Amino acid sequence: HDLADAGHERIGLAPEDLGSALGQRLRWAAGTIQVLLRQNPLVRSGLTIPQRVQYFTTMFSYFSGFFTLVYLLSPVVYLFTGIPPVVSYAGEFLWRLIPFQLINKIMFQFSTWGMDTWRGEQYSLALFPLWIQSVVSVLSGAKLGFVVTPKTRQSGVYLNLVWPQLAGAILTALAVIYGWVGFAFGWVTGLTGLIVNSFWGVYNIVMLSSILRAAVFRAPQGVEFQPPAHLFPDGEVRTRAEAG
Repeated sequence: HDLADAGHERIGLAPEDLGSALGQRLRWAAGTIQVLLRQNPLVRSGLTIPQRVQYFTTMFSYFSGFFTLVYLLSPVVYLFTGIPPVVSYAGEFLWRLIPFQLINKIMFQFSTWGMDTWRGEQYSLALFPLWIQSVVSVLSGAKLGFVVTPKTRQSGVYLNLVWPQLAGAILTALAVIYGWVGFAFGWVTGLTGLIVNSFWGVYNIVMLSSILRAAVFRAPQGVEFQPPAHLFPDGEVRTRAEAG
């Protein structure tokens, strides 16, 4: 039961509120980027080629915040201005995009078989401001003070920490409404583009909604959250106080 006991000791040590979680993720991201700049795995000796690629991919992933920003704004720009995010023959583009997305999704589900990954996908996209902040902070030489992550839930509403996500969701909703109102009155004529980008925009809102809900979530008084039962098949789960 060594692994089970070790798992028990970790119960409750993860951040239980959004403010603490964002601070922790920012430290992790900034620290990883610092390692990339100082100990680039692509040129580090003693690593195999697969190890170099894997380490670099993990570190480079924190630059995805810039790509995500473009991804979120693309349907908004189209719905407000009519400027398409992709200039291509629709058929040729879709023949390549759809198989790629399907295969990517199938492989992702296969590699995470038996695990619910939807919430992780939402947070991976919704934390784009944090990833951008970490990159800018490290590249600009700004110092990020180390703050110990609280081990107990901090109360409060954290909408001020997720205002970019909130602004993005509101702007996207307004863009979708504007697009359909424009179609109804005749100043928007591309129905296919309207449908595709409206679906894209609504999908983005759903993805951002997870962190917005977390920003205003308040645990019911007296409720103590427990880890998933499948982590402890023997049924022995100790509370934070019992774990010491």
